[in-house]
Formats: sequence, structure tokens, C-alpha cells
Amino acid sequence: MQESLYKVQWILNHDDPKRPGFYGTTNHLGVSPAAAAIASAKSVSHAADDSWGRAQLHILRVSAHLDDENLLSGNDLQAALRLDASLPIDVVYRPLC
Repeated sequence: MQESLYKVQWILNHDDPKRPGFYGTTNHLGVSPAAAAIASAKSVSHAADDSWGRAQLHILRVSAHLDDENLLSGNDLQAALRLDASLPIDVVYRPLC
């Protein structure tokens, strides 16, 4: 399969609700939107050190690089997460409305 460039929007949350998290967008190559979301999670997880506790990454949207349509499905992300269980943070799908 050929890789495409995807734009991944996310929020990185502490396990302490009183502490602010991060919102961001990263660009990743992937064979699917779910693969790009996993690549983003691996990249973003480096920002969460031990002081974050068990951080959560909320994936909001995965779109083609120049488009805004959300291409990710929750089922696809869950399947990709089962294949790559090595992430040090929890990854959840919270699509934008």
C-alpha cells in the first residue's frame, strides 16, 4: 500500500483534570488514517513525562493533508491499537462534531 500524508488533530490530557493539557495538529505519513493516528500518538507521547501520570491522547480528527473531512473511524483506530500495544499513553477517539 502507498502511504499518504494525513493531518491529525489531538488533545493530550493529564490524568489530573486540574492541570492543562495540549492541543495540536501533527502531519504523518501512513497507509491509512488509523496508521497516521498511531504515528501521531507515538510522536506526541514523548511530551508526556512521568509527571503526567497516565496521560490520554484524544484523537479528534484525521484528514487528508489539504482537506477537512474526517477519515478516521473508531473501529479502525481500535484495530490499529490492538496491533500496536506499545504506546505509553492511552489513545481514545473523540471525533469533532
